[in-house]
Amino acid sequence: MQSANNIEKDVSYIQKLIDVGDVAMLVSKSDHGVLKSRPMETVGINSYGEIFFYTTLSSELIRELTENNYVNLSFVKENHNFISVSGVTQIIKSKPELISFWNSCYEKWIPNGLDNPSIVLLKVSLMSAEHWGHNTMLRSIRQLLTMGSTDSNNVHESIET
Repeated sequence: MQSANNIEKDVSYIQKLIDVGDVAMLVSKSDHGVLKSRPMETVGINSYGEIFFYTTLSSELIRELTENNYVNLSFVKENHNFISVSGVTQIIKSKPELISFWNSCYEKWIPNGLDNPSIVLLKVSLMSAEHWGHNTMLRSIRQLLTMGSTDSNNVHESIET
């Protein structure tokens, strides 16, 4: 099991890789058991490893998350950097929290913005994360977080091929 210091270090590492405005492909499981992906724009990430997105209560995604709130986020960054985050979701309806992340550019996704009665924040709490980087001839993978596991061999600082 990772120590609290290692988990904090790894969350800090993820925070440096993911930026507000980054678009993730969020993968959820449909009512019929089919995996579905949809683009979601990151509106926040905090020091606890929680990533935030805006959506609406009327979205198909919210219905899916009612049955199964585990998701995967895939980010593709510049310079051939790839991040995969697995986590558990929570719906946040608190007006102060909605306001805290708001930027008018999100109206492209949420008609009527903060005045939309069905606007919510989707919080994804990290359970595990992986980062793949490519730097000329070196390819490496770093599995960052594996919370809730007792197998100490499941965290790799680096594997080079």
